Amino acid sequence: MDRPSVLIIDDDPGICEIIRYALEENNLFIMVKTDVFEAMKWLGQNSPALIILDHKMKEMNATQFIQSVIALKGHMPDFIAITGIRNESLAVTMLKYGAYDYIIKDESFITALESSVKRFFDKYEVVMKLEESEEKLWQNTSQLVLAQKIARIGSWEYNPATNTITWSDEIFSILGLDKEDGLDFKKIYYMINEEDRMNWVYSEENDLIKEYVKDQEFRITCNDGSKKWMLVNQIKLEKPPNNRVALYGTMMDVSDRKQSEERLKESERKYRTIFENAQIGNCRFHRVSGEIVECNLSLANTLGFKNPKQLISNKLSMKNIMEINTFIKIIEEMEKSKDGSTESQEIRVIRNDRKEVYLLYSGKMYPESEIIDCVMADITKSKIIEQELKIALENAARADKLKSEFIANISHEIRTPLSAVIGFSELLTLKLQEEKLKKYVVSINTAGKNLLMLINDILDISKIEAGMMELKPSKTEIRKIFSDIEAIFYETFLMKNVNFQININESIPEFLFLDEIRIRQILFNLVGNAVKFTDKGKVILSAEVEANDGNCCYIKIEVSDTGLGITPEEQKVIFDNFRQKPSQEIDKYGGSGLGLPICKKLSELMGGSIEVQSVINEGSKFAVRIPQVVILSND
Repeated sequence: MDRPSVLIIDDDPGICEIIRYALEENNLFIMVKTDVFEAMKWLGQNSPALIILDHKMKEMNATQFIQSVIALKGHMPDFIAITGIRNESLAVTMLKYGAYDYIIKDESFITALESSVKRFFDKYEVVMKLEESEEKLWQNTSQLVLAQKIARIGSWEYNPATNTITWSDEIFSILGLDKEDGLDFKKIYYMINEEDRMNWVYSEENDLIKEYVKDQEFRITCNDGSKKWMLVNQIKLEKPPNNRVALYGTMMDVSDRKQSEERLKESERKYRTIFENAQIGNCRFHRVSGEIVECNLSLANTLGFKNPKQLISNKLSMKNIMEINTFIKIIEEMEKSKDGSTESQEIRVIRNDRKEVYLLYSGKMYPESEIIDCVMADITKSKIIEQELKIALENAARADKLKSEFIANISHEIRTPLSAVIGFSELLTLKLQEEKLKKYVVSINTAGKNLLMLINDILDISKIEAGMMELKPSKTEIRKIFSDIEAIFYETFLMKNVNFQININESIPEFLFLDEIRIRQILFNLVGNAVKFTDKGKVILSAEVEANDGNCCYIKIEVSDTGLGITPEEQKVIFDNFRQKPSQEIDKYGGSGLGLPICKKLSELMGGSIEVQSVINEGSKFAVRIPQVVILSND
């Protein structure tokens, strides 16, 4: 017997080579075609024992290919369908076209394919041997036709004249019997499930052997107790040379196929249960007309109908319940998607009672199907809450702005009389001679200045939050600002015996376009904090350019100290309003908790940022970065 041939058809050369490699040891002649038209041409001149056919190819799919082969050859050779998608309806279609097996390209794909091919050629070998024996027996065309008609697994020949039956060896193997046990139609009759006995070739009721039986299925209990499904065919023919009448039958084990069918039915039942009872809307609609052909109760209720039947009877179209542009967009997205799906998106639809609802839509389109499956969850309540929250946030922001404006205004009104109190207390200090009274007036003056600083901080922070703070950039000399800061804190550093250093990198331009007042304010706060919390060691004020394009530069100003340091937890909130170190001694260090928030907001107002690095008992480093600072000439 020549080697059986296998034709592999898949437009992925890699998959073809994997399959070829897996089947090489089976003594098969393997032909690979990655182009369906080349495969069709080859089939016009050859008849392979088996075709391994990929369902989805560039030129056409498996269904179209099968139809083309039938048109070309009059029949479709035995084939195993392979596919990269799990689609139960597609599996049923392939089985209807006569597929020997249907295999998914998953992690166990090659193992399943090898097993299926082995089973096929085990049966194929039986058929080939049977055909050879029949050809020798009949020696003519009618004998060959007979061999093609009888089944591929087990067969028998019944001679009515002598009431004798010749059984193939496979029949005994199928039924789990030994040839020595003997076999007749009646014995098999009692092995068959009682409900299915009417399908068998023998009827005990009238002791009749049927002449013709076509594609009858029945359940059987084998001699070893196993359960199987069988497919039976029997025909009546005249057998040469004396044209005696004989009955020829076949018995095929179709248990695997029946199990596949049952799995498909069970999957369908599960799908149907989930589809109908899901708490979110499920439906299927036509991709062209948009007409809903199936839906569950949840979606029917969401769209204002009592039940799915009422919705379907109205021939409701997706084009009617959503905007036509939305429908077109959804279809286009699915057609462009590799897997035919679309990302979840909000859509506005009109209910049967003309009310608007918002749904979260997600759908999937399957190849060669005009029907689209989709899920639609009602998010109307969420949308209402979202809108109410947006309004609440806007009102809160408006109220916060009004609060800041009020604080800014009232702080301004307080500052004017407070300045008078401070001024007159200073004059009174000069006039008073009695030390006790002078001490009281000095206390009033000191308290007034502290209160004025607090009010100034509140005024600044309120202006920034209310959007009333305006930057006034001008020609600014960084080096002069640093020198002035050193002069301001000179006595403090001297008194605390803390070293103060200024490091200005030569890359810093002489003149920059900055708001000098706000830069001074940031440095006053940062250096003031540094000297306040540093009892020994040093404070360093430095500046450098991080980037320079000739017209603008990115500058970084750092204030570092060897003071108390800040814990990681405190660093997270140190730039919040009125937040101070929890461990800070108010009597010793004082402060309002607004200095660093003002530094942060002023840095951000200039388009920059501020960050802190600190280690407890080792010190802290505050870095201010200001981008795109215009460089000015000396003119």
